[in-house]
Amino acid sequence: MSSVVRVGEAFEASVWRVVVLDVRESCCIQGPEGVIYRQAPEGKKVVLVGVRVENRGVDPSQHGNPFGSGLGQFTRPKLITNTGNEYLDLGLKVCKDGRLQYCIYDPYTQRFVKCILDDYLEEVRTPDTEFLSKVIKCREIFCWHLSPGAKGEGDLYVIPENELPMKLVTTYYPPLHKPSIIFEVMLR
Repeated sequence: MSSVVRVGEAFEASVWRVVVLDVRESCCIQGPEGVIYRQAPEGKKVVLVGVRVENRGVDPSQHGNPFGSGLGQFTRPKLITNTGNEYLDLGLKVCKDGRLQYCIYDPYTQRFVKCILDDYLEEVRTPDTEFLSKVIKCREIFCWHLSPGAKGEGDLYVIPENELPMKLVTTYYPPLHKPSIIFEVMLR
């Protein structure tokens, strides 16, 4: 079973309500803490997909994480580009020391691997006027456990600069004996 929606349209499964708010692209981002700037490596760009997920009633101790590998959860969203290439998101969060950290899913170990974003996107300490004109501000990305009524936002991808984001795809796995649902969000 599948469902296709567009940016701004919500899709729902069980207690989860998901909507893609916007899609923004640039080579330069400003972290959610507002003082650190980063740029993508040469030949790459950052795609920020404003995904809002709302928990409409499940206790976080019982699948309070919308994206995981169990029943009642979605798979990590994949960004599919105009070339047909698929990219996994980088789940961004701010560390206590102010550094940005991202989590990426390793399909071989079936775990999230935490890395410091400094290892992936270059920090720019003294941005010039041209750099600042290209900057897009990113939100803190995904709370991994959402309490009832809570919302988490954002998703970050790094893709080749010559590719265009076309759709975001995730699969919802309901409780046993019910079919999974593939959700496609058309980005263009």
